[in-house]
Amino acid sequence: MAITSSEIIKGVTLYWPFLAKKNEMAGKYTCDLSNLDKKQIKTLQDMGLGERVRTKDDDRGMFITCKSAKPPMVVNPKGKPVDGNIVGNGSEADVKVQAYTGSYPGTFAGLGVVMVTQLVEYNNSNSEDDDEEEDTIEDVMKDFEIAS
Repeated sequence: MAITSSEIIKGVTLYWPFLAKKNEMAGKYTCDLSNLDKKQIKTLQDMGLGERVRTKDDDRGMFITCKSAKPPMVVNPKGKPVDGNIVGNGSEADVKVQAYTGSYPGTFAGLGVVMVTQLVEYNNSNSEDDDEEEDTIEDVMKDFEIAS
């Protein structure tokens, strides 16, 4: 991998942040830098990453997916470490993006330092129920008596 350039993209919205564990589908640490404005897109184009900027017509607006083989450094604005596991969709950040070339043709977006400026904590909706045992159909049916 040869890094060709790097820039700090400020004020992006993070979606699908895999900052502390690898994204199983990609096999790397990944994050979508979303709701990119014209200036941010121009910066990415100047880095050779213009073809990587896209939209899926959802909450992300124009976005780029950045990847890294190593876990990125995640910090708050004071430079203190932030647990990447708690960074959720909608968090705001300034991100160091590295343009690199590799064994495949093209230029790719690398994920460098992530400074979380506004944290939206990851909420795993199943986490509250993890300590409770799941009911079986028989348990549920005990609560209902069939009148004959």
